[in-house]
Amino acid sequence: VTCAEVLGESCPDDEVVLVASSDVLKGLAPIGKLTRHLEEYKVIERPLASLPPCVRTVRAEVAALDVGSQSVIFADGTSLSYDQLCLCCGAAPKLVSKMPHVLSIRDTQSVEDLRARLEDARRVMVVGNGGIALELVDALVRASTAQVVWVVKHHLLGNTWLDEEALLFLTPHLLAHARISSTNAPSSSNSSADRQSQQQQQQQQQQQQQQ
Repeated sequence: VTCAEVLGESCPDDEVVLVASSDVLKGLAPIGKLTRHLEEYKVIERPLASLPPCVRTVRAEVAALDVGSQSVIFADGTSLSYDQLCLCCGAAPKLVSKMPHVLSIRDTQSVEDLRARLEDARRVMVVGNGGIALELVDALVRASTAQVVWVVKHHLLGNTWLDEEALLFLTPHLLAHARISSTNAPSSSNSSADRQSQQQQQQQQQQQQQQ
């Protein structure tokens, strides 16, 4: 949606067409700037017809692409030709297992599905160490009574977002919560920070044995 809007505004002499399978579009709206590098956004939903006039919208499901004739073929058999094509299909989450109780957080609908599951949950396992995992663990601790088991492969929680000094200060406070336990999952390839931490621990153990 953002791509189509930017193209429509920057290329007023060209026809920009957005093909969507739903009448509802999801996007982000800025709320405010929290820090120099951190901004807060909210997910909003708006009708397909709310796009500016510079963008023409087509409500259809894409069935195939004909690269030779440069056309998009829809599920109803109709087609639409193009000069330049931008595929904005989104991303599919990488699930650790395709089981009924394994969920992924991707959009507002997946959050609502998780919310419904949490009503009767006694234990929740969070796998991952990125930004979504950090926010999810914080939300679970605040709003749910379930025990939270956080599985990560790094030696520090949230090290993809925060530096090591900040995490060494924050982690004890996070794990002090009675309903959170952290587990390090084995990984075939450790990062340089993991190897450095292991080397430091080995050196400290050797120094203690020499003393």
